[in-house]
Amino acid sequence: MPGERRIVVIYSGDTPDLPGEATLSHELTHALQDQHFDLTSITASTREESNANNGLIEGDANLVRDRYMANCGDGWACLSPPESGSDGGGGDFHLGIYILNFFPYSDGPGFVDYYQQRGGWEQVNAMYSEPPASTEQVITPAKYAVDPDPPTTVRIGDAAANGWERVRPERRDDAASLGQSAIVAMFAYTLYDDYDTERSVVRRDAFLNLQDGEVDRSDPFDYGIDYADGWDGDRMHVYRKDGETAYVWKITWDSPDEASEFATGYRALLDHWGATEVRDGVYRIDDGPYADSLRLIVDGDTVTIVNAPSTAALDDVYGR
Repeated sequence: MPGERRIVVIYSGDTPDLPGEATLSHELTHALQDQHFDLTSITASTREESNANNGLIEGDANLVRDRYMANCGDGWACLSPPESGSDGGGGDFHLGIYILNFFPYSDGPGFVDYYQQRGGWEQVNAMYSEPPASTEQVITPAKYAVDPDPPTTVRIGDAAANGWERVRPERRDDAASLGQSAIVAMFAYTLYDDYDTERSVVRRDAFLNLQDGEVDRSDPFDYGIDYADGWDGDRMHVYRKDGETAYVWKITWDSPDEASEFATGYRALLDHWGATEVRDGVYRIDDGPYADSLRLIVDGDTVTIVNAPSTAALDDVYGR
């Protein structure tokens, strides 16, 4: 627990059991991180910032874990790993959300290894004073150092009308930033959903890191898919009216070509979920898990997505 100088082992039964050392080596690394770099000082107000920070924090811990476990059986006497089977989980499980949340553990170790190989652990330690500014920098490590390219600050002019009001949560940022890792999760989820099992927006071999046809368990996902490359910043505002919600999501890209490529992928995503284009740039999904209306606006290097429960409400949420 950061700041409390203790690690808590939760177990069932009368005798504590440690089935393998992987988790312990990971958590002990977190303890060292907290002692030396004060993890409570590294904060985030959006999912994008959290995944970027954790690309360093969790990536460091996973890299140490993997290097530790690689020595087991080769001169080191390690505990037996846990048997495969139940992981103690349960309840609802959404693979799209899992892909989003798993990002730091998948791409983080490669990011940390990139700099550890070039500047030693001193280089990694120095990075805690300036964590990655975006998940893009974790996905493509060379974008972090030398001449850092921070995300563009995206702004949305609120123009909601006819009773739609901006959602402003207490003690939380009133705007979201989802980032490249979330955009990849949005597309990659179509590989696993039950709605349209015949088609996906991305190819299996483009998203999964495969070795001899099997998924690489230490780094299963590739968050550098074409539709998401070139992300340069995003912002989302959420609105509500009479118990219904809507949003405006504006994404800036490195170039108009990158924006156009994302828009092509997003149209394929709408098609996957059964959308019909009711007029130029306006789409309607009548049934399924994402039944709603959407407008896709491409303007140079910027793409804006407007969501509302009906096509008539799109202009009320984001008048143009």
